Amino acid sequence: MEIDPLKLLKGQLVDGFRANRKLAPNVYSLKQVFEGLEKSPAVAGIFGVEAVSSGVLEKVVVEVGRDKPRYMRVSDEDGRIIVGRPHLLTGDDVTLYLDAVHELTHVKQFWEGKELFDDRYEYVDRPTEIEAFRNATREAVRLGLGEARIRDYLKTDWMTIDDLERLIKNISIAFSG
Repeated sequence: MEIDPLKLLKGQLVDGFRANRKLAPNVYSLKQVFEGLEKSPAVAGIFGVEAVSSGVLEKVVVEVGRDKPRYMRVSDEDGRIIVGRPHLLTGDDVTLYLDAVHELTHVKQFWEGKELFDDRYEYVDRPTEIEAFRNATREAVRLGLGEARIRDYLKTDWMTIDDLERLIKNISIAFSG
């Protein structure tokens, strides 16, 4: 059964997930911004069950930016997640949750010393992006999201339709039909 993301209201739990939308621009712990990620099977898949239960997520820092970015990203300087306040305020729970999964993949990559923004690759071909999008997409499928909603999630403002199709191929999503 497919989940209708329009029926998921702000504040409604997705696998125990809740975004604290009342935060002013500042730096916070992950748990102050996003509750329930320690219960996420996707997050356990990224860090390992034992690491999550041992508190690895307590090391993650989140900066709520005043206006930018209008999405989430990870700093390649210190590995903190940066979320724009407008995105935090207006993003639906499913998108924020999948973004958190995506960005936590980048946090782990940063901790492992990987080059997050390796300009030898185009965005949709970059190994770090492929891994992060694959983790978020697997979780979207597990949640029951359909092809149209997943495609919408994957598409960014700086991607062409050809880029999107290449990303889908790169992360090995096989949509039926």
